[in-house]
Amino acid sequence: MDDINAALLRHTVINHIEKMKAQQAYKPTKSNLSPAEWKALNALRKDNSIIIIPADKGNKTVVLDRDVYLAKLEQRTSKHIPVEADPAIAHEQSLNLMLNDFVNSESKIKDKDTFLLRRTDLLKFLTSEAPSPWNHGLIKLHKDGFPLRDISDASLSPGHKLAKSILPLFSGYTGQTEHHLSSHSQLIDILRSGRFNEGFFVSHDAVELYPSIIIEDALQLLEEKMMADKKWAWKTDLSRQEILKLVRLLISAPYFQCELGFFKQAKGTPMGGPLSRLLADLIIENKIEAKISANRRWKKSFNWVRLIDDTFMNWTDTEASLDEFFVYLNSLYPPIKWTIEKEGDDGRFNIFDIQLIRNKDKVDTTVYRKPSASDRYLHFSSAQAWHEKVAAIHTLTLRALNYCSTKELLDLEIAYIKQVFLDNGYPLPAIQRIIDMKSHTHEAATTEQLDEEYVDETRIDFAKSFYAPYHPQARKLFDALRKQFNINSVYKKTTTLGNLLFKRRPKKDLWNQSHVVYSVPCEVPPDKYIGQTKRKLKVRIREHERSCEGDLSGIQPNMTNDNGIPIHCASTGHKFLFEQTKILAREPNNFRRRVIEGIHIYNKRDSCVNLIAGLEIDKSWSPILKELVLR
Repeated sequence: MDDINAALLRHTVINHIEKMKAQQAYKPTKSNLSPAEWKALNALRKDNSIIIIPADKGNKTVVLDRDVYLAKLEQRTSKHIPVEADPAIAHEQSLNLMLNDFVNSESKIKDKDTFLLRRTDLLKFLTSEAPSPWNHGLIKLHKDGFPLRDISDASLSPGHKLAKSILPLFSGYTGQTEHHLSSHSQLIDILRSGRFNEGFFVSHDAVELYPSIIIEDALQLLEEKMMADKKWAWKTDLSRQEILKLVRLLISAPYFQCELGFFKQAKGTPMGGPLSRLLADLIIENKIEAKISANRRWKKSFNWVRLIDDTFMNWTDTEASLDEFFVYLNSLYPPIKWTIEKEGDDGRFNIFDIQLIRNKDKVDTTVYRKPSASDRYLHFSSAQAWHEKVAAIHTLTLRALNYCSTKELLDLEIAYIKQVFLDNGYPLPAIQRIIDMKSHTHEAATTEQLDEEYVDETRIDFAKSFYAPYHPQARKLFDALRKQFNINSVYKKTTTLGNLLFKRRPKKDLWNQSHVVYSVPCEVPPDKYIGQTKRKLKVRIREHERSCEGDLSGIQPNMTNDNGIPIHCASTGHKFLFEQTKILAREPNNFRRRVIEGIHIYNKRDSCVNLIAGLEIDKSWSPILKELVLR
């Protein structure tokens, strides 16, 4: 952006902020929780005898005695191997070493515009002090005894982003058979083709699929696919063997952390790993589905479609032969065990979010909700953008139009949707207006939009987007950015009841936190030093401490590496209270972290001992920055 447009952009933003401040002073935004509700909320947060977590399905919330939750977690982790040290440390070192080695190696493949991953890109995936995957459990309310379902958050762990970037290289290695489903709603089209009209309905479910995969089997299949890939030289300048080495290092020794400590996963692919589904599909397609399709006895009866570990088929032979097939299925790849569910006498069968209803010689379909479904969506009073609130009404209407095969079933589903959103506080005219949108009929043909988990991936240039929490008084600012400067607004997640109450990964202690902006107070207030670091805070503070040791009489200002702390100590004789260091902000992005540092230094410039003012903030922001209340 040139200087003129940059100045115009700053003026526009400042002008709208001033108007928002005036509007806030005239008509302050009210909290959508009453004082009594906030009091109850804080009491729940401070109650260490209970734990609040989401249910596995249905958008319900579960309150458990902490001891009960830990007992269930202990039962789930009993099959894994406890370890004393954090396995992420050694894994990160090995991964960084391999990445540096590959970056420094010369490629034998010429650079092409079609590359999905370049050798030089590997530097982006170097990590520093990344944590282990965090494992926690969600309660399965629809199962006897309310067991836990393992959920692993590996998004911050060593190699996670690398694995996501490697995955596109394997596009087309799986999912090319008639048995593959890409989404729940794809089954609707297959049902309407009449493929499953005869016989009776059956579904099989793989038990704990990812932990059941033998990694060497999956890697062997992956290598075979890679060797047969004639387009490899158009995908990356990394060799097949180099990528295979990276994949092996990423998945071969999975580990995790939970409230009970660190564990090495006893077997299988990493829970929460980006490559786990690919490897599971390779095993099922080649070790199970291919064998059944080649078997003389079963290939004619084998008609299932599968989405990861859930399958659906119609069985046209006898029930006794189905029982024999079930035994055969469980013998094909012994590590993976399957369960079976058969169609009952009532002529109804539920698979995914679809209910199948026998109607003489045809099959009708409608929407199915599990008994554990809460029908709880973003409440009308929630402080969220309007388009986010109504997205659920839009999606559920699309799903009803696509799933419901008769007018009677559609009318029942639409009436149900209306009642659900009335219960969530929405006014009936607004609900009806969204349901009656003319675009629904056309959009319902796009079946991938119909799953409740669907995320609209409308192409947005995120590099040219403005990231901010949603605020109703900022709508005019967001509109101005889009219309005048072609800058889209991306709403950052704001605080929700779930953020406040649900169990999360325990926070690191202050000294082990990284990517922070911090302040160190002088013993004589209000003087302080403000800095930023991507490393652990204790490492940076120790450097500050060492800079104040010894003879400081000859110290000179360093305008490259800010040495304001020892300069202040030498010129005043004051000492800094390093043990009282505070974290002012956390920001993983280096540029944004430096901006935040610069704002804090500007805001506290009269008491800051910094020699360098951080990232320079344009003077036009002064009226706004002066009134900021910062810690």
